[in-house]
Amino acid sequence: MSAKQDQCHNFRSSQKLFLYGVSTFGAMLIFFNTPTITQASETESMVSENVNDNISHNNSDLVSQASDDSSNKETNETATDNSISSDNQINAYHATTQPTARETLQPMAKAAVKAVETTIGNSVEDTQTYQEIQRTNDKMRNTQVNVDQAYFGLAGDKVIDQQLNNLGATTAADLNDDGYLIKSGVVNNKKTLVVQGKDSTGLFYAINHLNNLIDKKTDLANLSISEAPQMSIRGVIEGFYGEPWSQQARKDLFKFMGNHKMNVYIYSPKDDDYLRKNWKELYPQDKLDQIKDLIAAAKRNHVQFVYTLSPGNDITYSSQADFDKTVAKLNQLKSIGVTQFYIALDDIPLGMTAADSAIFKNHPTTNYPNNPWSGLADAQAFYVNKVQKEYIKKNKLPDLWLVPTNYNGSKQDPFKEAQGEALDKDIRLQWTGEGVFSGDISDESVEQAKKTYHTDHIFIWDNFPVNDSDQDRLYLNPLKGRSKNLYQIMDGFTSNPMVQSYASWIGLSGYGDYMWNADTYSPEVNLQETIRELAGDDSKAITALQQFVDLNQYWDYATESNKVHAPILSSFINNFEQAEYGTPAYQTAKQNLLDRLQIIVELPTTLKNMQTTGFYNDSLPWINAASHWGKAMIDSVNLLDAINSNQTDNLSKDFNTLNEEIELANVKALPDNRTGKPDLVITPSVGDGVFQTFTQKANQAVNGYLNIKALPITATQITSEASTDIPQNGTYSAANMNDNDLNTKFWSNRSLKRGDTITVDLKESQTIQRINLHQGLSDDVTSGDIFKTATIYAGDEADGSDKTVIGEVKPTGNYQLDLNKPIKARYIFIIATSPSDNWLQVRNIAVFGKTGLNIENVKSSDSAKAMFDGTVQTAYTGKLLDNQTSGVIEQSFTATSAKSVYLSGKVNGTVYARLDGKWQELGHVNKEQSLNNFNVNGVSIDGIKLLIDSKSEDFVINEFGI
Repeated sequence: MSAKQDQCHNFRSSQKLFLYGVSTFGAMLIFFNTPTITQASETESMVSENVNDNISHNNSDLVSQASDDSSNKETNETATDNSISSDNQINAYHATTQPTARETLQPMAKAAVKAVETTIGNSVEDTQTYQEIQRTNDKMRNTQVNVDQAYFGLAGDKVIDQQLNNLGATTAADLNDDGYLIKSGVVNNKKTLVVQGKDSTGLFYAINHLNNLIDKKTDLANLSISEAPQMSIRGVIEGFYGEPWSQQARKDLFKFMGNHKMNVYIYSPKDDDYLRKNWKELYPQDKLDQIKDLIAAAKRNHVQFVYTLSPGNDITYSSQADFDKTVAKLNQLKSIGVTQFYIALDDIPLGMTAADSAIFKNHPTTNYPNNPWSGLADAQAFYVNKVQKEYIKKNKLPDLWLVPTNYNGSKQDPFKEAQGEALDKDIRLQWTGEGVFSGDISDESVEQAKKTYHTDHIFIWDNFPVNDSDQDRLYLNPLKGRSKNLYQIMDGFTSNPMVQSYASWIGLSGYGDYMWNADTYSPEVNLQETIRELAGDDSKAITALQQFVDLNQYWDYATESNKVHAPILSSFINNFEQAEYGTPAYQTAKQNLLDRLQIIVELPTTLKNMQTTGFYNDSLPWINAASHWGKAMIDSVNLLDAINSNQTDNLSKDFNTLNEEIELANVKALPDNRTGKPDLVITPSVGDGVFQTFTQKANQAVNGYLNIKALPITATQITSEASTDIPQNGTYSAANMNDNDLNTKFWSNRSLKRGDTITVDLKESQTIQRINLHQGLSDDVTSGDIFKTATIYAGDEADGSDKTVIGEVKPTGNYQLDLNKPIKARYIFIIATSPSDNWLQVRNIAVFGKTGLNIENVKSSDSAKAMFDGTVQTAYTGKLLDNQTSGVIEQSFTATSAKSVYLSGKVNGTVYARLDGKWQELGHVNKEQSLNNFNVNGVSIDGIKLLIDSKSEDFVINEFGI
């Protein structure tokens, strides 16, 4: 008998002893007003006898647990009604060594209600399952299902097995654990339904399945359902960084998991201080009670609660004192019901204490004669093995689970080999795939990983749909890229979900279906079913949710074939763009697109009616942003239509509203979850680039309408030399930062820290006005290996003692700082003002002299580049420092011939041009007229100027040029 079976046997034996002692009064309380629910007797005749609300006082053995779960009921959950209405018959039995006294009483007659005689096998020994069957029985009665008699129980139950035999069906005994059967047919002229689980979890799933069939009004008279999971571990790991989920969110997750046949929850929030930072400390009682509460909620939904301890940041692996602290912590959790433990050694320092270093020396391993990681690998294996042998085995608990420090990639390497050779073979190992984020996971990859890690017990920590490193995103795409055959070679998955717990349900639902049966899993079908589950019965909410989910389909790490960009919306856009302007097909495509955009505009209102309000609340920042983007796209359609038809009277109005909506869509609406601060610092990213691409086309049409070109501004680059106190990765040295080659780079070998500094030496004090910083992987990125926030200083002293602030780095791949006026300095310092989880890549830093720009009495955090870059898509937003005085924006450039000066934006002021060396006034602009074009008369023009009216409020300039 396995440890698990032994525990189950002991539980049931104790339970039956308890049953014999339950008072008759307790039985009467639970079964008061009971319908014909009968306890079957294991006799040769398999006689079912009726029991009604005057149930026999001698039938106290029916009270399987009169109150064992009552203390765990949640105030937020629907109260359980222990009584059963008197319309259906339920037969229940528990086999005993003594005959059970029963008496038969007829239920009260109700003429129009059909009774279903329901028999509960003696294998059902817990109150929760009994009550679930009661509720199902009531549902069958209320919906008048096409069934005369129903049987519920576990494999091996003689009465239930006999009924399956009567139907010509095999039992659930040969199914995988958690499997079940639902069979129906005619037995002795009665329409008979049999529901059997391989085990209690299987029966739980079967009852849920049956309830779903009843809800869908499925005919139950001829069913033949046999279900069993392919994977034994079907789970969720709350393993992200940042503020952990709420207690209620976890409880709701457990219910969702139970409905989707997922059976494991790993409690591993990185920001639970008692799990990681202060792992040696015991939980205070209030926090321990919260975990106990979660364990009970998980159990009710047949979800195994797994507790993680993450000691790697400050442990001495060889220390008996630290081992004793481990034991004390695990004992505390075991005392409240945890039986499965997990050690997490991920994302920790790659070093040892002096005490460990003295004991665990590097040594040769099979393929590495000079294995540099064998000491650390041995130290960790020593500790984990000791936990396994001296705690887990000693307490007869299931084998330990472990995520190692080197947790991804299948190729052979020194650490994996050394630890694999030393680790207890019974320990179950977690692995993230070929990468930390894996776009696909193949059979070959898993087989190789098992060899590399020296283990037959591997399961996957899948970092999807987690977004703690991309907090601006929701990942609502379905699970893809996992081989259908993985169940044959490994134990299962745990999905690492998003910071937004309810929004994670879409991805988690895919895991549930895939892990249960990869052969029948369809990502698209699962996605649509989950959308309907979350939305509820409101058809408008379903359509709205389908469209919102469509706007969040792109996952950076997916394989190319699985990367999509808002496919539903894109199809409407493609039809619009491919139709010939002015044709009936164009008008139809245009109206269809506008109708679809209107659905997006109304998302904040429509989705309020969705059934899962937690999803709505989680997603609201993205829902609001999508609504503003929808409005911006409607304005874009109107702009394109107006320009194509040459009906431009309302062009300025549409352009204004387009930019206003884009500005609202880009509002910072999210806090940084990893800091715990409530400040809104992150802009939700929604639409997978489709909104930006379409509105860019509208802006390009405006560029063409105004004949906009970038100003011919020239500036001389200053020779410089860059250095940094940030350690470099390999050969990616600081010298690459100013070689004017974007294909080379400096790359750090760690995450950025506050205070990390790049210094640019200009060799002597120079006049400077522009700094160009290319960072990250490309000019287009807005996250990743870039400065999260940084301040730019200038000074003449190498130690920075006289430095002054001249700018703030924006989180973009190509950042350009244009100073309002030239300054003199020898040194430029770029200093990180916040830490980052990413390493830093700098492809080039260039410093330039005078640019011809002169800005007075204006404050802005934007680069002046946006005003002169040849497109209305970018914008410079500013305000007057002193609103009693005019502001000046002046740009000189190489003399050229031009016929007009244009200004696009919302600003009150007067426009000038320097023609043939003299300033000439061209006209006035105001916020109501955002697209302005002035004719000029002169041989050459080498400057433009805007005199901003005093008392002006904030202003926006999209483009200013000739």
